[in-house]
Amino acid sequence: MKRKYIKITKISIFIIVLFFAIGLVFPTWTPRIEGDNSISFLTQIKINGTDHEVMIRGVDRRNPIVIFVHGGPRTL
Repeated sequence: MKRKYIKITKISIFIIVLFFAIGLVFPTWTPRIEGDNSISFLTQIKINGTDHEVMIRGVDRRNPIVIFVHGGPRTL
């Protein structure tokens, strides 16, 4: 019984470590949006010295971009 528990624990830890490793190699992705004038864009930009992930997606690239910033002003 104890050996079976240890084996299940080792397999569980291996699976968790495997998921974390996959997350480090492939952190995020966005599938393409099909269409003549579509846009599907994911990149990292620097704003005020801080890196930010930016994802732009839409079926018509002529539409304006809406920026949603999570959080609030940071006071020092």
